[in-house]
Amino acid sequence: MIDVTKPLETMDGKPVTYVGTLTDGRILVEVTYGDLNLYSLGRHKALETRRADGRKGTGWQTSGDDLRNKVVERVIYRNVYADGTVGETGHATEQAARERSKYGKVRIGLLKQTFHNGKLVNAILTSGMPWFRDRANPQGRTANAEDFARK
Repeated sequence: MIDVTKPLETMDGKPVTYVGTLTDGRILVEVTYGDLNLYSLGRHKALETRRADGRKGTGWQTSGDDLRNKVVERVIYRNVYADGTVGETGHATEQAARERSKYGKVRIGLLKQTFHNGKLVNAILTSGMPWFRDRANPQGRTANAEDFARK
């Protein structure tokens, strides 16, 4: 059974909108098709039915028009500090993370985390120039030995 409460797409990536469930258990969907140059048609939508498991056909063969739940990807960036901690806030962009490192801590890198449907699937740690921010230097500056010694 396919979860119609989550975003849908066809196996070959066409956008799908759930419309409803028929009395026999089949689901009614609206499929958006791309350009059909042969007939000079642009993008168009079609109402179609699928089995409850998302398949278009009646046999066991698969099709590019079978349904699947769309993978929702989210990428966040977190600051990594010299004291071994990782920032609690996940930033939408690398630049936002760089601009918002914690005051009084030395940032030594960034952690890029990729989530698919809320599950962590990849994490990449990139090192960087040690960076220090405080109220006197809100833009930040290259960290020195004194900054590393702060508690």
